[in-house]
Amino acid sequence: MSLTTYTKEYFKFMRCNICGGEELHLIEIKNKGGLKKYYQCKKCEFIFIDRDHIISLEDEGKRYKIHNNEISDPSYRSYFKKFIDYIEDNLDKKYSILDYGSGPQPVLADVMKENGYDVDIYDKFFYNKKEYLDKKYDVIISTEVFEHIYEPRETIETLLSILNKDGKLILMTGFSPITHEEFKRWWYVKDPTHVVFYNKKTFETISKKYNLKIIKDNGKNIVVFQRRIT
Repeated sequence: MSLTTYTKEYFKFMRCNICGGEELHLIEIKNKGGLKKYYQCKKCEFIFIDRDHIISLEDEGKRYKIHNNEISDPSYRSYFKKFIDYIEDNLDKKYSILDYGSGPQPVLADVMKENGYDVDIYDKFFYNKKEYLDKKYDVIISTEVFEHIYEPRETIETLLSILNKDGKLILMTGFSPITHEEFKRWWYVKDPTHVVFYNKKTFETISKKYNLKIIKDNGKNIVVFQRRIT
């Protein structure tokens, strides 16, 4: 299938929400819910949904409330234990840590505390107390959150403003497939609250834009950034 590249004249004032790129590929997905449009930046490969398809904040919050992520669920705790095992060589028990977007049940924070870490939590819908903005953190972790943030630059800049000079920003979010056909079949796209998608090139663009270095990634859904000391 040939790809159509649309310029800024076609999209009027549409820009990539990561790098500001103006040249975008259109990806259309038709399913039972109708036709949805996504745009992929030619420069950084960031993908974002058309604004017309974003659900309301009220509906978004309702969907999160029905997620079956009980804090006592052994399988869910095991899921986060594997995540911690992957990032643990970049952690220290002395670090101050923020779990940004903890969800209705802060399972990650609970598992980390169980393993001796000091963790604060914040969630836009369930723990919306902004005391974290008055602190500095050695590590900020955000799991399965950034795919929900339509304009992530503001969030990234806010988190970096409270991250210590050599601190680490650790994200978990599904890396988008290589081809558009794979993207259309990807299970991650089926969640209506997932409105943006990243891949390794997108994260490399973020690292350059914000003077970060990528310590490691698993090529699937985890990337570990560290602030460069200037």
